[in-house]
Amino acid sequence: MAPSLGVIAFKDLGPQFGYQATFLVEYFGPIFIHPAFYFGASLIHGASFEHSQIQKYYFRSIILLKLLGLDRVALGMVLIHYIKRELETLFVHRFSHGTPLSLFVCLL
Repeated sequence: MAPSLGVIAFKDLGPQFGYQATFLVEYFGPIFIHPAFYFGASLIHGASFEHSQIQKYYFRSIILLKLLGLDRVALGMVLIHYIKRELETLFVHRFSHGTPLSLFVCLL
């Protein structure tokens, strides 16, 4: 008996977004979210919040990082990284095909 070769079905993917638009939206998230959590942490957690013993031990190293200013350096490095990605997407990369709308929605 001969093995079945199967069936290949083609489907219309519907409206397409360009890869450039997809990457711009994807890289905008970290540019917005990181500063929001860094500068808005007190709004999220409130001023009176009791940490557990493990959190207090962990936050000792965080306090040292804050005293040295390394938390702002890390935030700056993250922002520079994603802004660089945005600029690369705009001015360096060339895209020839669209990406399916369903994939774009899944990224959000």
